[in-house]
Amino acid sequence: MNLSPYKGLLPGLVLLLAALAAAQECDACDEPVFRYALSSWDTDAYTLKVYAPGTDLPEKALSILEKASFKKGGKANLTLRILRKDPPPSSRQGKKKPRSPWMVLSYPGPGERQAWAGPLTEENARALVDSPARRELAELLLDGESVPWILVESGRAEADAKALAFLEKELPLLPERLRKETLEATPPGEQPRELKVEFPLYRIRRDDPEERIFLAILLGVKDGLAQKATQGPVAFPIFGRGRILEALAGPEIDQPAVLKACRFLAGPCACEVKGMAPGLDMLFAADWEKADIQPLLTEIDLPPLTGLPAGDGKKPGRAGAPPPAETPGVEKKAPGGKTEPPPAALGEKNKKSSPALPSGFGRILLITLAVLAAALGGLAVFFLKGKSGGA
Repeated sequence: MNLSPYKGLLPGLVLLLAALAAAQECDACDEPVFRYALSSWDTDAYTLKVYAPGTDLPEKALSILEKASFKKGGKANLTLRILRKDPPPSSRQGKKKPRSPWMVLSYPGPGERQAWAGPLTEENARALVDSPARRELAELLLDGESVPWILVESGRAEADAKALAFLEKELPLLPERLRKETLEATPPGEQPRELKVEFPLYRIRRDDPEERIFLAILLGVKDGLAQKATQGPVAFPIFGRGRILEALAGPEIDQPAVLKACRFLAGPCACEVKGMAPGLDMLFAADWEKADIQPLLTEIDLPPLTGLPAGDGKKPGRAGAPPPAETPGVEKKAPGGKTEPPPAALGEKNKKSSPALPSGFGRILLITLAVLAAALGGLAVFFLKGKSGGA
């Protein structure tokens, strides 16, 4: 059967799908970066190589790593490889070969840049895949409204106190400032973007033993950062599914830098391609699919997001909550109170102009119907031409 009459259908179908995808992308760009990252960006995987030349592997330690790996059904963005050979000299300190199996953790991306290395023990396996600070940061990220800042203290009291005082004063003021900027930037007659965001602050001691591997990963994101962390504190904004935007060390922790980072994260998503966005994923063992993102993907008037329960002095990660007993070395500071709801008049305006369907559902329905229509049309032409040709 001659199919040449139907070749013209393919370019049209491709153009239709491209146009629909572009429309979907433009609509998605209204979503704040930190929310879009939480709902749509899968985490990049770390590579963990275990070198064990002719030695037995500790079963319990290996089981911890295997159960955590996402390829084994775990929650950690981690892939595990067992190599029956000696570890590379660059992964060890000194010239002696390690007596026990040796682990080498590499950052995501090409080049396998080393993030941490050490012996395979049960204690190290647990500290590698999870830690108290990461559990609490993940809980805060999952509420869909928070962009935590991590302050890694250097141990230099004066420098740490200065950075802490600045961040405790500045971060609570930013949500209202960004909301006002959003309203001012909205053209007359258009509905302003809804912006619900807060910037909690976490403090981690530089010498916290439970966070030693997490700290190594954090301070290894940039060359020379670990050395700077001995001279002064380092601050990291973290968003989405545990992605670090940048590292601000010592004097870099100032109002312009913090405001710039928060503007970017609370601003409209510039693109849907994760690889084009700045930052680096951290190693987390979290169920990101349970994030409170459904209200973020709709434009209809909904009750306020519940997020996490309000701080009662016992719940970790919220304003006014003391550090829990099981998380030594991690102190948390959060901006006072939840964000204010939008004015009543604005709420009424949003309610009247809201579409009948959620925007995400509408886009999916539109694309599905367009593809079905194109496919049915192509099949109809195909069979009619085939029938006439056969006659």
